[in-house]
Amino acid sequence: MPRTDRLGITVSLVVTGLLLAIVAPLPSYEVPLLVLGSDLTLRFSGSVQLAILTVGLVWTGVDAIMRTHPLNRGRSLPYRFTFLVLPTVLALAGLAVLTSLPWWGYQIAVILGTAAALTVAIVCAYRTIDPRDPRHRTARLLLNAFVYATALVALGAIYASRARSVLSATGVLGTTAILALELLRVEGNQTARTWLYAAITGIVMAELTWALNYCAIDARVGSTTLLLAFYAVTGLAQQHLWGRLTRHVVIEYGAVCLAGLLLVMGYHVWVPVS
Repeated sequence: MPRTDRLGITVSLVVTGLLLAIVAPLPSYEVPLLVLGSDLTLRFSGSVQLAILTVGLVWTGVDAIMRTHPLNRGRSLPYRFTFLVLPTVLALAGLAVLTSLPWWGYQIAVILGTAAALTVAIVCAYRTIDPRDPRHRTARLLLNAFVYATALVALGAIYASRARSVLSATGVLGTTAILALELLRVEGNQTARTWLYAAITGIVMAELTWALNYCAIDARVGSTTLLLAFYAVTGLAQQHLWGRLTRHVVIEYGAVCLAGLLLVMGYHVWVPVS
């Protein structure tokens, strides 16, 4: 089957799932469990069921598309998984936003936007497989923009929740580590290093979140600080994986983060917890 047909089928199935969320919501059901004498009932709402179905559709479709590339045949599952991260996040984000909108006009706009974003992300990911592809650089820049935009929204939502550090830091760890897999994907036999650096990124971000929770700062300041840190950590790791990490690059990323922090601090006052 041609690659374009697989892309069309994948996006169409995801759009169909999103339409089902508003046209024919799935009923909730419970799975009663008894663990060590205690009742542990699992509740699956319609949204949860659709999310599981959406993840399965995205993973199956995107993996089938990526395996059509000659350089991607026979590659390991951990490497192929890095292509699934961003499309999955975009599809689930569309589903989450869709279920919270009351007007059908907004819902249609979200479905169309999700379909467009999903298509662009998949096409760009395919273009990044071969570094000699003439559109490789443009595709990489678009994917980076998608990831950082997603990170800003996710980090903002987590930090604004004001949850306990054990929850917020863990959420930030998982979110940033998963998103870092897309940013740090490189060609060649460096999959293990990609996963290692993504894990380190998540740990660094979790520790920073834990520290920021001790400061009574505005949610926008906190989320922006986390985004700047995520940008710096993943950027430096990316440059290292590419073999381009130099003192000049370190200074450049440091200057960008410092400028961003000064800009944010110019609009908000940091008040330490007494």
